[in-house]
Order: sequence, then structure tokens, then C-alpha cells
Amino acid sequence: MLIKLPSEKISRRRGFTLIELLVVIAIIAVLAGMLLPALSKAKQKGDGAKCMNNMRQFVLCWRLYADDFDSRLVPVRTWTTTSVPNVNSITAGLLYPYTKSVAIYKCPGDKTQNARSVAMSGYMGPNLNGSATPPVPNAIDYARTDCHRFTRLDFIPTPDQFFVTVDERSQTINDGFFRVDVYLSYPTILVADFPAVYHGKSSAFSFADGHAETHAWQGPIFTRVTVAGQTPAPNDLDAIWLMQHTTAPLNANWP
Repeated sequence: MLIKLPSEKISRRRGFTLIELLVVIAIIAVLAGMLLPALSKAKQKGDGAKCMNNMRQFVLCWRLYADDFDSRLVPVRTWTTTSVPNVNSITAGLLYPYTKSVAIYKCPGDKTQNARSVAMSGYMGPNLNGSATPPVPNAIDYARTDCHRFTRLDFIPTPDQFFVTVDERSQTINDGFFRVDVYLSYPTILVADFPAVYHGKSSAFSFADGHAETHAWQGPIFTRVTVAGQTPAPNDLDAIWLMQHTTAPLNANWP
């Protein structure tokens, strides 16, 4: 009598079908689309925190210079030298003996080859300095004579309101002098130098009291990708904010 044994089950390894692979790829793409912006924002916040730390260190060194020179501020034309933002211009500047670090002169958000993104307010310090090395006896001064020009630390009436340094846009940066053309008639405003927007639509500033902060711009002129000197900005709120945190009229109020 023949006995039939039960047939053995043969296990087969089953692969993904094309449709299943496409579904997996689609899910990965969705997850990447959700995670990448978050990672980008996290990196931007990290760069912003480092930039604020650089700004605070920088303005502290700026104040130390004034303490050593009987409250006189470092000249705005010679705290750094030449019109090229390279390393040599930093190390040859009057402020470098106090900073001793090239790194704090550049925002981590600046991906250009420039060694420096920091620029100093043209109203925050004397413009001419014939005894400087190198001497700058004929430097052009864009400051208005009917507005405050701060030459001493103890002459600044509200130091928390007036900025010392700003990260300047790579398209306008050259020397260390950040030019703000001040207008007492807002319909005629022209913008010469532009702050950098390495932190979203914000720019990093340090102020004469020693604090640093980012300022968020409201309109399209200061946040656009491409900028050029002498850009018309009639009645622009961002331009007005910049002027009012640069200087103040000597014998009048802002319009």
C-alpha cells in the first residue's frame, strides 16, 4: 500500500513591485520636503546666534578702544583699512589690537570670499584722521552738519538707540564706512549702502550701549536679492528706521 506524504511547502522570497517602490519613493520625497525646511531654519538660527555673539564681542572691543582713548571713538575710516574687505584690511586696522580675531568680522551667513561683512556707521566716530596709519586726510564725509556726529562715547545721548556696526550686503561693501544718507524730507530718500539679510529678512546690528540685535525689514527694498547704491526709497519705513538709528537732527525733530 502506497502512502502519500504531504508535499513540502516551498517558501519564495517576494520582491517589491514597481508600484510599491514608487509609493516608497513618494513617501521619502514628502518626508524630505517636510524636514529640509526645518533643518534649514535650524541652521539659520544657529548662524544668527553666532552672528549675535560676534556683534556683542565686536562692540565690546569698540567700547574698550574708547575707554583707552579718553572716550574718543575709533575713526570710521581707519578702524579697518583699504576699500577691499580682505584679511589685511582687518589686521592693519586700528581696532584689530582689541579684537584679535578675524572671525568676528564676518557673519557666518555670508558665503562670499570676503573676510569681512561688518561695516561701521559713518556717523559713529570721526571721519578724518591725518595721523592714522595709513593717513586718510581727504576722506569724503557723507554726514550732514545739521545732524549729530558722534566722536566721543560720553557724547551719545541715548546709546541704546544708535547703531555702531551692521553686516553690510556683499554687493555694496567696500571700505569699513557704512554710508547712510540722511534726509529730512522723506519723499527724496535714496539708499546708498544696504544691510545684509543673512537671517531671513533681518539684519544684525550692534549698538553703542553694547547690545546687539536683529532688525526685521518690512518692505521690498531692503529685502530684495539684488541691490545697488543710490536706490530711490521715497517714504520707505525701513529707510526711515535706519536713518533714525544712525543719527538725529541737532536743532529739530524728525519729520
